[in-house]
Amino acid sequence: MPPPTLDYAPRPDFDTGRFVAIYFQILAGLSVASMILQPILYDSLRIDLTPIFLLWAASALKRHSPTARKWVIGITGLLLAADAMMVITSLIFGTDHMTVSLGTRHIENPTLPQVALVAILLGILVGVPFFTLMSERARQQFVTQYAPTGLRR
Repeated sequence: MPPPTLDYAPRPDFDTGRFVAIYFQILAGLSVASMILQPILYDSLRIDLTPIFLLWAASALKRHSPTARKWVIGITGLLLAADAMMVITSLIFGTDHMTVSLGTRHIENPTLPQVALVAILLGILVGVPFFTLMSERARQQFVTQYAPTGLRR
């Protein structure tokens, strides 16, 4: 009797660029919705230019641009490093005079568990595109789509 097929294994046709592009489009939509709802619900205006970057990155990743992949990996890597530094700094120096933001809520002088919660949520949010684009599958998909001169085949 043959072993059962693994239903949870990734399909060979999984497109990493398309997956991260849709992820970024959802984040951009949530950011725009937040900018619209914040003045209505909290009586404060906040302009966020992040959706512009997210939509640019989504468009380029759908086209499997190796340059966009490198930029997204670099920026998300920096954000993950900053997230780790936030935790390390709070462990070494404490959380006095520190402010962390969780959505529209700002927490001044947070406790260590609050800093850890924000760090974990940010790590997950930024880690998904970082580790997806760092995968071997993404490397293969982004290299095979373009000729060495950068033009599509």
